[in-house]
Parts: sequence; structure tokens; C-alpha cells
Amino acid sequence: MVWTLRDITALCIVIFCADACNSMVLPTFPLYARDLGASLTFIGILASFTGLSTAIFSVPSGLWSDRVGRRIPLTFGLLCYSASSFLYTFATNPYHLLPARLLAGLAQCSSFPIGFAYASEVESLSSRKWAIGLYMTSMGAGFTVGPVLGGWIAQ
Repeated sequence: MVWTLRDITALCIVIFCADACNSMVLPTFPLYARDLGASLTFIGILASFTGLSTAIFSVPSGLWSDRVGRRIPLTFGLLCYSASSFLYTFATNPYHLLPARLLAGLAQCSSFPIGFAYASEVESLSSRKWAIGLYMTSMGAGFTVGPVLGGWIAQ
């Protein structure tokens, strides 16, 4: 596969936005769950639920991306993030947050590691190092900006 600067830039912008949007809920999610009636224990369960679904779906997601290519699973993961955020708006009790957290875990394993694999498929070794470094920087920057923006918007 021949990569161009445009390809790497587009991937990094998408991953930055995905990580920023995903992490925007971090400062307020426990407060939102608490307002819906969740106990502190249940808030912990909600947080763990995302990790559990990521663990369950990671291998199938990786196998799927190996079989069909990176773009379809990556796009699917980004759509799952959107759907997950959309589901939060319909919650009327804390149990309604479970499907959204499950979907967020599926999104997580269908986007970030697959995007990393996509970036690592650059043909030349010197370009691969650059692409992976830029990808990880974009991910970290998104995760840095997201919670700040989420807290600021909520305030």
C-alpha cells in the first residue's frame, strides 16, 4: 500500500477527533450517572463495562480488520462512538447506560488499535516510524483536549 502525507494526515485528524470526543464525557459521566440514580459502585461497574466489552471484542475486531481491511472496521468503530454518545441522551435510569458503555467498548477496540495497524502498514520503515509517532501524538493530543473541553462545555 502506498501512503501519502494526505492519508496519514487524514487518519491522524480522525483519530484526534475520535479521542477528543470520546474523552469529553470523562469529567461529567460520573455526575450524569449519579443524577440518574447510580450508586458509586454502579458507576464503577459502568466504567468497567467499557473495558470488559473492549476485552471481549478486541480479538474478533482485529480478525475482522485482517479479513476485510482496516477502513471498514475503523469506520464502524467511529460510528459506534457516535451511537454510544447518542444513547446517553436517552437514559432515564443508570441501567440504560450499560448498552452505551458496551458500544463504547466495541468502538474503542474497533478504532484505536485498528488505526494503529493502519498507520503501521506504511511501506518504508522510516515512514512507518513517522506515521506511528504522528498517530500516537494525535491520539494523546485528543485525549488531552477532550476532557478539558468536556469540563468547559459542561460548566
